[in-house]
Amino acid sequence: MSTKRTVSVLKGGLLVAAAVMVAAMLAVSPSGAAGDTILVTVTAGNGTSGEVSSDFTLTESATLGTYAWTSTLAEGDGIWQGPVCLARIKSLGCDIDSDPSVRLRFSVTAGGEDTTFLIPSPVVTLSSPLTNPLGVASAQIGVSAASTTAQATGLFSDGNAYHAIYNGPTVWASLIDSVTAQPNHSETNTGKYPADPALNELIPATLSSIQAAYNFKVTAGDDASGTSAFTVMPEPATLGLVGLGLALFARRRSR
Repeated sequence: MSTKRTVSVLKGGLLVAAAVMVAAMLAVSPSGAAGDTILVTVTAGNGTSGEVSSDFTLTESATLGTYAWTSTLAEGDGIWQGPVCLARIKSLGCDIDSDPSVRLRFSVTAGGEDTTFLIPSPVVTLSSPLTNPLGVASAQIGVSAASTTAQATGLFSDGNAYHAIYNGPTVWASLIDSVTAQPNHSETNTGKYPADPALNELIPATLSSIQAAYNFKVTAGDDASGTSAFTVMPEPATLGLVGLGLALFARRRSR
């Protein structure tokens, strides 16, 4: 899985003694300013025409770290294989926040055959790695049916449609196997890891990057949409060191 651009996220620093101890909790924000762009590469395909990848340029809004693209066509911009429209892409969005976190969202329409989609976010690279951070991931997929049943099914090797990924290829959370809507209805399926809404889960690694990706198949002519969020934060022991560091720093300044 690859994207055409890596979005680096940067951390600031505090003065003197506190700088090292507080580094893990400092705000992370995307580099650049409003109006910057990223590329999201969407791959669509079917059994007859194969797969085609197209780049979509997402522009950062006045809210730094929020990138979005919306089709200029009512039915969505097409991904084409010669004269065949494999799929329509209506909208894409990617938010990179200070937690750090990456949120990915999309709205698509399958072509004339059952259509596969691969939609990865850019890779978010941390300037200062986090050791054994806590994490939480959630995702949602919805489908809308016309006169026949609509279905979206996961295509990752484990059968799911959404992956929260860290340090390149390592899958940390895998969510949502499928969602089905009866004729003239819409349905959604959601997933969260860990499942308990009040808990976060330890990521047993030194985290240097995070990414999110959808990989699924949609029945011919049907609409699918999705939203997701993958957030990481320092482990409690690190936050304890942060508090100690800030206290020592304040004490030194008072002297």
